Amino acid sequence: MSERVTAEQVLAAVHNAQDQLADIQSKTLTGKEIAEAVAQGLTQAVSSPEFWTAATAAASARARTHAGSWLFGGIGAVFSKMAWVFVIGLGIYLIGGWSALIAFFKSGAGTHP
Repeated sequence: MSERVTAEQVLAAVHNAQDQLADIQSKTLTGKEIAEAVAQGLTQAVSSPEFWTAATAAASARARTHAGSWLFGGIGAVFSKMAWVFVIGLGIYLIGGWSALIAFFKSGAGTHP
């Protein structure tokens, strides 16, 4: 047999659905609530000494890595130039001896104006 649905049952089902929807909507955060929660979380994180310890350690490691490559790159360039001066000086010495090498350096060859 078929059951008849009464108007009261339909209204009760609709009210139940509306109550469930209202409950879901009340649990949903608004944009303002999300912004406040993020601001509060950031404030707590920044006020934590562990945060600053970790941030300082990370910045220090990054600076050491960056400065190390810059420093060793500069030292490598200086040694490379010194090696070229040595090679050129050795070539002049082998061809003309000490007098040619001294004359080369006295002439100021290779110096910039």
